Amino acid sequence: MKKLSLTSIIVFILLTINLFLVYLLLFDTNLLNRWLNQFEGETVITTSTSEPIEDVEDYYEVMTLTLDQLITPTKLIINESSDMYDVNNYATLQSVLELLGSQTIELNKNSVETHPDMYEAVTSGEYLQLLYPTSFSVPSLRGLIATPAELSTQFEMNRLVFPRHLEGTVYLVDTKSQAYMEAELTDPTIAKEIFAVVDAVRDDQWLPVTRFEVEGGAVFLPTYETISLSQIYTLEKLPDSLFLDDIFPSNNYDIAEPDANSVRSYHTLLTTFQINDLTNIMSINHSISSTTGSNNIIRDMVLPEEKVRYSYPYVQTYEYWPNDIRLYSENNNTITYRRFLNGLPIYSAPGLADYGATRVTLRTNPNIEVSRYQMPLITIGTHIHDMSRVYDIESGAQIAALLTEQGLSFEHFTNIVLGYEWQSEMENFKTATLVPKWFFHVNNTYYSIDQVRDGTVTNLIAQNSGQTQTTDVSENSISQASVQTETENAQLSENLNIVAVVDAGVLEGLSVGAFKRQNYRSRTTQWESLVQVEVELEQASRFKLGGWSNGL
Repeated sequence: MKKLSLTSIIVFILLTINLFLVYLLLFDTNLLNRWLNQFEGETVITTSTSEPIEDVEDYYEVMTLTLDQLITPTKLIINESSDMYDVNNYATLQSVLELLGSQTIELNKNSVETHPDMYEAVTSGEYLQLLYPTSFSVPSLRGLIATPAELSTQFEMNRLVFPRHLEGTVYLVDTKSQAYMEAELTDPTIAKEIFAVVDAVRDDQWLPVTRFEVEGGAVFLPTYETISLSQIYTLEKLPDSLFLDDIFPSNNYDIAEPDANSVRSYHTLLTTFQINDLTNIMSINHSISSTTGSNNIIRDMVLPEEKVRYSYPYVQTYEYWPNDIRLYSENNNTITYRRFLNGLPIYSAPGLADYGATRVTLRTNPNIEVSRYQMPLITIGTHIHDMSRVYDIESGAQIAALLTEQGLSFEHFTNIVLGYEWQSEMENFKTATLVPKWFFHVNNTYYSIDQVRDGTVTNLIAQNSGQTQTTDVSENSISQASVQTETENAQLSENLNIVAVVDAGVLEGLSVGAFKRQNYRSRTTQWESLVQVEVELEQASRFKLGGWSNGL
């Protein structure tokens, strides 16, 4: 009986030890390693879940694109008489851009042509055009376009047009104002090489497209329905250590625990580095005058190329996206750089953080400096080929029918582009699914074709239109209320002239009626009898601006 009892005790002890070891293996390997080290000395290597900082920095590669490579066309269109084609291949577009190289275009005259007939002649016939995602000033493209000092210009363009039969001629085109400037290739044979590259892929890559007029230009949509594949990638989260040394060179900062919104931060008096652990979006915020150096200059007016130039160093330092990035837009001192994949821009599904955008916000008064930098902390890793799906891509006619069904037209939009939509399901930030879709640009925002289809865009445009109509009605009321005052001063306006200062300069000889037509901005410095008119006009001006702001 005693022997049996001893056996039971031994079995119980061994079972307990076994369960304890299983617990350590599953839940606390560090404790197990420390316990084993007591018997093995230093021969046991401790397993760590994190790599040394230097190994992490070697693993991730910061973006190596130059500023000139970030400001490049994203689409190539061929026009042959009445037929138009989208050269639908990213590698071909890159080959054309490589042929253009550095400063291969030279501006030879400082005149902007705005005559409608001349513009029509330039944008018709047989030509190749390269489309930019947004408008850029000519000085912003100085890596491509050489501008002699005596031909200084701030002309903004969004397309390059190469006529097939005018060798060496290049037109810098702004479709918004329907204007252009003429330039020339420094080596005329480059044009032949460009057309040779494009003509060589005619059978495989020329996609027939139809031109549709949008607000401020035109878009080229497939004549027939096409297909495209979704893209599935593993995701990797960039560690904080990649950024800390650059943000805080002295390594002197405080750490704040996550707040109620899961936002944690590293901060000094002047700089805050924030990470949102729910969205994996990071931001660097600078208080005024926290950045120093030669970049801090005082300007009465900041030129577009200056904004671009001052935003780039942050992207160069902190961006780790392994594929292409393009400078995509500039709005109210915020420069947006957008991630690209296979030549297409990336946007996010509705309600999701924008994992395709890096935004640099500038402060221009009193100094030109970066006040905020924001980017996603997640980036793509391995491509999972066998999980891709085929998606139908609507033709231009199908899009036109959809817009008509929704009570919309192409003129409601400033651009329509094909891009990838980053889906919300990411398996706890383990994978990214990118689905090809059409995106429609309105009110400085891109909306997917699904949002057009479900009425979201229609409702948005209707709301903006309703607010505009309300503003117009209110302005009419103000105008009617001022009729009596205008009548009382009619005799005075016939005999006296007003010297009024407006935005365009000093205009002499304005009557009271003309005074009202100057967008309510005129100012007078004499004739006390007209003071009441000016007060009412200032009130109307404030109302108009307020209504417009609300409309946005």
